[in-house]
Amino acid sequence: EKAAHQIELDLHRTFPEHTEFQSEQGREALRRVLITHCRRNPELGYTQGLNFIAAFLLVQMPEQGAILGETSREEAAFWLLCALTERIVPTYFTSSLQGVLVDNQVAVTLMRHQPPLSQVLQVLERNDVDVSLFSTQWLLLGFISALPTETTLRLWDLIFVSGSRVLLAASLATMKMLTDPLLESESFEQCYSLLKSLHCPSLDCDRYIRLVLKELHHLNPQKLKQLRRDIEPQIVQQLEEQQAARKRYAALHRRDAANRAHRNHNEVQRAQTKRTRPLLRVPSVLIASVVLVIAVAFAANIPFSSPSIAAWLAGTRQVPWARTHCHLASVGKAQQRRVGLRVVGKRVRRFIVEVLS
Repeated sequence: EKAAHQIELDLHRTFPEHTEFQSEQGREALRRVLITHCRRNPELGYTQGLNFIAAFLLVQMPEQGAILGETSREEAAFWLLCALTERIVPTYFTSSLQGVLVDNQVAVTLMRHQPPLSQVLQVLERNDVDVSLFSTQWLLLGFISALPTETTLRLWDLIFVSGSRVLLAASLATMKMLTDPLLESESFEQCYSLLKSLHCPSLDCDRYIRLVLKELHHLNPQKLKQLRRDIEPQIVQQLEEQQAARKRYAALHRRDAANRAHRNHNEVQRAQTKRTRPLLRVPSVLIASVVLVIAVAFAANIPFSSPSIAAWLAGTRQVPWARTHCHLASVGKAQQRRVGLRVVGKRVRRFIVEVLS
């Protein structure tokens, strides 16, 4: 349900300028491809980025019967999407994007060992530009949003033939293509503009693909596999630390929320007690005193019309609670209560002594 909800949110964000997805029929086709892919890979689920890849594949598929025979466009796009997420880049579209983060670090490591690109990295670091800001999108979307359509299609042909190495080769080729202008850059804005402006009609598709093939030729599969294996523990540790930090933050947030709720509850209770205490404090003392006097009177067989009891009751009405609050205004409330209780206690003791004597 969560994946289906996210898919619904992303449908209207996926190539909104393309006529294919401006109609409900096109969005419905994309919805079916993505939901079917989620049902086939429930452990993978849905991550943002799959919508653009599925839409790109769907747009490129011919009509049924032209080349695909009895296979529909949706089915062909679905199986290509499965080939990409299950075989070519199986770790890219996880919730943590672990494969993308690993290949990001692999690309930076490869750049540091190539003299022209190592100088480019120094320029980017001097201008506070993080390569991963751009390479993450390049790798995750297969350069869909970075290159013109013709160049992207030719690059994807290489991806389905040679695998994920092509994405790293394309990253290196892209940086080499921009080496000269990047070395001349003197600010963050200039570097950012160059790395974001790949999608331009002036890009020479043939030259770019030749650069990719050249880099692909130098990427030894075994060395690349070993490099990924060496970098993966670092990325896993970083992800675990981030996850632990998120859990600590969530625990602190829950604790703060519980403390706030507890404080609010205590404040409400104090407010209620404060409202009821003036009404209950004095009557409770007087009632206890009257009950004690009545009990002593019954024990001594003294009628309630006795002058002693009448005098005591008359004196009780003059218990200096009001005077205590007036004349001891500078004394705390606890002290005022103690003074009042001592006065009542003295009167009760005096009355009991008079009755018993």
